Amino acid sequence: MNDDNERILLVVEPDDMVRETLRRLIKRHQNHFKSIIVVSEPKTAIEVLEKMRVTHLICAQDLGPKCSIGGANYVRSWRITHPHIEKALIFTSQAFSTGDKYPEIDDIVSKAISVKDLLGILLK
Repeated sequence: MNDDNERILLVVEPDDMVRETLRRLIKRHQNHFKSIIVVSEPKTAIEVLEKMRVTHLICAQDLGPKCSIGGANYVRSWRITHPHIEKALIFTSQAFSTGDKYPEIDDIVSKAISVKDLLGILLK
């Protein structure tokens, strides 16, 4: 696992309010990551993944009406094409289970999770 100076967190969240709240709250804990990037859509996430060595990923399951597939499908693909992603979480406000279908997902977390608990899951 990378030390704090090498961790790069990418968050993919389409909801403006949730995205900005996450950005503010996680940035308060900037010392855990070299960089924190928060984007609104998979297209932008792909651009970031191509340019940076992202080590930690949080992706919303519901990516909005413009996306025909859910976040879990993107995470599956990104973990294969970017093997340096050490930890990948799905962020959801609804009940969601991956079963055995998505072994690339390390955990599913509720959007109601505290930042302390979220960081605990990301960094364990």
